[in-house]
Amino acid sequence: MTPFLPIDPSQACPGFYVAEVRGNNADGRYGLRVDLDPNGNKLLQGGINLGGRFGVVGNPGFAAFSISNPAGEAQVVDVQLAVNKPANMAYDYLLTQRFADGSSAFILGGREFGSTVNLSQVVNPGFYVFELASVGANATAADFAVSLGTRFTNRAGGAFDGGVNIGGVVEGPSVGFASFCVSQAQSVRLETLGDGTYPGAFPGGAADLGILVKNGVTGEVIIRVP
Repeated sequence: MTPFLPIDPSQACPGFYVAEVRGNNADGRYGLRVDLDPNGNKLLQGGINLGGRFGVVGNPGFAAFSISNPAGEAQVVDVQLAVNKPANMAYDYLLTQRFADGSSAFILGGREFGSTVNLSQVVNPGFYVFELASVGANATAADFAVSLGTRFTNRAGGAFDGGVNIGGVVEGPSVGFASFCVSQAQSVRLETLGDGTYPGAFPGGAADLGILVKNGVTGEVIIRVP
């Protein structure tokens, strides 16, 4: 689907939108791909917020994004993570850079028992994936929300380039979401990924995914399927 997203130039974020994904008939893994108009500036201003549920290792919550700018400058990525989980459950978080040949490089990561994580890391232009998953004897699915912000190292500004991919696990009434800011009115391509992308045993891929896109300020529904 390719909804048109208008903007209000009077706002600090001219176009603030929320995309929600739910599994209508079956639990499982999901993904959501957000591709900005290639004829525009292709910028997600300031980064992205996302949330939903993550599972055990192999079924992570994740966000994949690109850093790019005309001068090839490094940018800061700020991670603010909140997890609603049992007190005795541990989870791993990981930020890696991915390369065209399929290899990856560790940027930051760790194992955490607390409910919040706040980190900042300077990264060079490239493609990155942030992941989190529960681990250990008490591993189970848990709800999360994460803000992945970005800025230049010496001034405000900075964005994710081209769009973002997010994902996690939908179970029962749980909803996965991404909220983002665009500075130009444009048509944005949205694609949900479920059982055709993540086949196999439970949780596998969720079947019959629904999507809703709304204005994050007014609540106006832009598109809903189904």
